[in-house]
Amino acid sequence: MGNILTRIITEVVNWMAGMAMADQLERERERQHQGPICNLCFGIFSGQIYRLQCNHFVHGQCIEPWLRQFRRCPICHQAIRNGI
Repeated sequence: MGNILTRIITEVVNWMAGMAMADQLERERERQHQGPICNLCFGIFSGQIYRLQCNHFVHGQCIEPWLRQFRRCPICHQAIRNGI
């Protein structure tokens, strides 16, 4: 039982560290480019932009393939209801 709990805690800690790193990268890219960037590819916005219900901003070409398979945000995993 302790081994399973240790693995779960390790996975949660690693996930949280990854989220913190992604947030830091996003802030740095915004600072460098003086504007918002896609939360998935970290590219400067061009073309169609979506604001997900969880307030993450993404390129249409980044999120559309994901949403064909999954109905949740790929960043925070919040459920996406009624389209985007």
